[in-house]
Amino acid sequence: AAKKRDVALAKTLYLESGGYAEAIQLIGANKCGKWEEEILDILEMVPGKNDLAIAAATSVFEGSEVDQQQLEKLYSLTGNSTQLLLHYTRNNKFSEARQLFEQNQGQIDSNGILAYAKMLITKGDTLGAFEIYCQHGRYDIGFRTMKDLLSTAVTMEAFEDARTTLQQWYTVASSHAKIAISNASNESNLKYYNMGSIAFQAEIYHMYHFIHQYCTEPFTSTHPETLLNISSLLHNSISSCNVSDGIS
Repeated sequence: AAKKRDVALAKTLYLESGGYAEAIQLIGANKCGKWEEEILDILEMVPGKNDLAIAAATSVFEGSEVDQQQLEKLYSLTGNSTQLLLHYTRNNKFSEARQLFEQNQGQIDSNGILAYAKMLITKGDTLGAFEIYCQHGRYDIGFRTMKDLLSTAVTMEAFEDARTTLQQWYTVASSHAKIAISNASNESNLKYYNMGSIAFQAEIYHMYHFIHQYCTEPFTSTHPETLLNISSLLHNSISSCNVSDGIS
């Protein structure tokens, strides 16, 4: 009881003299009662932005086992958009993460951006993740992500999906003035950084879709004459260039 009185007295003295960081460190060192709420209350009463108080509170909270809601409130109070976004992504709070990202994108560092993009991929919004990667100059990761999505479509012989992926790839990537061609690790990857090549590959998969459909499905609406014309066009298109993955 005497120790609690001494801690309470010291905390009061610190607060009265403007020693907010010292009061927070004292509370964190003793952890009596609802100490998390005490620290949050101090942060709410601090005039303006006190970097020392924020650093002290963050250090105490992140070094202790605290309730996730309390941690979330800490990041909200301190305006730490990156840590709050990382908190949301770790706890699969997609709606909150999306709202925070849209409202505070300029205040979020690369760690938060990459975590949010990965969350978009897990939610099936690969195109949204690709656009974020491009917006923030991470063309290498973005293009690799789209390449993986394309590879999945081709492996499943979903050639129309492959075409759609490439079209989306082209639309987003071409809207950015600077495409990081220098990020291509070798010559075989250069086609993934060339807008003209991406558009061409999309049309190749679109044509091959009809041929594959005719060969694998018992009933199709494609007329033989149309199929012959598509085959001739496809043959002429790929005769002078590398054959796209999955086309035989």
